[in-house]
Amino acid sequence: MSTIFANNIKNISGGNNVKVNQLSGIDTAGSILVTGEGNSTTTNLQQGLTKAFCSIELDDTVQDSFNATTFTDNGTGDITHTFSSAMASKEHVTIGFNVRNNNGGTAWCGGYGNASDTTYTTTTARIYHLNASNSPEDQRRAMMTTTGDLA
Repeated sequence: MSTIFANNIKNISGGNNVKVNQLSGIDTAGSILVTGEGNSTTTNLQQGLTKAFCSIELDDTVQDSFNATTFTDNGTGDITHTFSSAMASKEHVTIGFNVRNNNGGTAWCGGYGNASDTTYTTTTARIYHLNASNSPEDQRRAMMTTTGDLA
């Protein structure tokens, strides 16, 4: 295997955009560091990516999703989605947003509910939707995104 050392790489037209079909880190398997804003810090690219998302209509029609297979309606304002690929720990973070009605009104939305919730798992995310009176309420559309480490 050969090693190429270079300070600058240009495409054949002399521009800076170079196309690659595979990119991987060399220091840690699968790890790619990118320079953050201000050029003073680095960020691990994989750590910052969304690991799952979904957008579900009130009639349980999935509008779009990534790494989410099944969706369970647990009751009014309470939805669980199952990941295609599990998270590394149950401490992943899920946040949500919802559209309350056709006029675009919104209501409160949060992942997992409260500390006494025992449904934390590496394979699911649960989200609750509450109206302005803090009562559970089904929404016209629920949208969720999950971050954390994949298993």
